[in-house]
Amino acid sequence: MRTGSVFGVLAAALASVLMSYGQYHAKQVKDCSIKTEAGDVAIGLDPIENVDEQQSYFGTDLQKRAIVPVLVLIENRGASTSVLFDRSKVTYGAASALAALPKPGIGKAVALSFIPLAGGFAAAHSLKTSLQIQDDLLKQELRSTTIAPGASTRGFLYIPAGGKSPREKIALRIPVTTAGSEETVNLELSF
Repeated sequence: MRTGSVFGVLAAALASVLMSYGQYHAKQVKDCSIKTEAGDVAIGLDPIENVDEQQSYFGTDLQKRAIVPVLVLIENRGASTSVLFDRSKVTYGAASALAALPKPGIGKAVALSFIPLAGGFAAAHSLKTSLQIQDDLLKQELRSTTIAPGASTRGFLYIPAGGKSPREKIALRIPVTTAGSEETVNLELSF
């Protein structure tokens, strides 16, 4: 009888960990549906637009909130130089206007603290669930970082989609800077 209860506790703990850290599997840029590279840096994207996948990964339907969660992977394939990724400089816009896409500062990816994840609640349980979902989204968000040679980083960007169906094609501009220099490469991807 004790073995069964221990197994139940372990299963519950595993389910909690999976929910807290997302259930998407680790990938490389080469496995992404959308990818580009410049020099030693490669970037891959996988927009998660299927409602069932969003429920699985985030515990909520972000499509209802006109948000497209996009898994972003950045690989530094260089052998000796680190690169800097600054999330605050990522911009987006309509893919039809890619050439006119603003330089960093306008059309920034949504900061999670501004996503209205919680509406009116009928019970405290709903509040707890909503706060857990927001916490999970924050944990999975792509963060600014220095990427060492041969290393990578990954996480989600939450892009406003305007609520139109079908949505307009979106372009992302992701700047990456070589450490110790002013050299910045803007990698552009559309989805």
